[in-house]
Amino acid sequence: MNKVVLLGRLSRDPELRYSQTNTSLAFTRYGLAVRRPFARPGEPDVDFFNITAFGKAAEFADKYFKKGLMVCISGRIQTRIWEDENKVKHNSFDIVVDEQDFAESRESFMSRGSNSDNYNYSNQGNYGQPGNYGHQNNYPNPGYANQNNYANPGYGSPNNYANNPPPSQNPMNPDPSNTLTEKPFDSMPDVLHDVVPPIDTPKDMGGFTPIAPITEDEDLPF
Repeated sequence: MNKVVLLGRLSRDPELRYSQTNTSLAFTRYGLAVRRPFARPGEPDVDFFNITAFGKAAEFADKYFKKGLMVCISGRIQTRIWEDENKVKHNSFDIVVDEQDFAESRESFMSRGSNSDNYNYSNQGNYGQPGNYGHQNNYPNPGYANQNNYANPGYGSPNNYANNPPPSQNPMNPDPSNTLTEKPFDSMPDVLHDVVPPIDTPKDMGGFTPIAPITEDEDLPF
């Protein structure tokens, strides 16, 4: 699969041309500067890509795209080999557009006015020389200023919770008002004797002789 998605600003205006064939196909090329998510000290923080569009996409880009405009494109990588004036061959690659669209409103782009033409994209033509990025650090901020100053959502200070701890519920220290007063055993009434009278052993059980209980010293018959 050969698929590329890029979001960046035009580093140069589109150049519309037509092929020298019978169909006279329209095509255009423009540069796209894409900021890197991170860069080491001394390294460029922007990458530049050659973008090529054909047909209606080329005419659309020529009509509406301008230098400094933020756009989003999707396409595929296409390599090409070309010779310079000294017959030296070079390899390069273009991004051939499948889809392209605006990534900012017209009002946002127009509000910058003539400043959109003042972006410093030095050495834009030297795509064959990876080291010649020029003053890449002068690439404009895409407009995400003060990213660290997020608005307070209104929840207040997270540390300002109400300092009202729940009442102590230590089971080892019960409430004195709910403590039952225990009485010593000597002062407690003999409930069993008051309610259930003692059972007397009957003297005459109609000829029935109770069996004497077995003591521990007696040998069991089994």
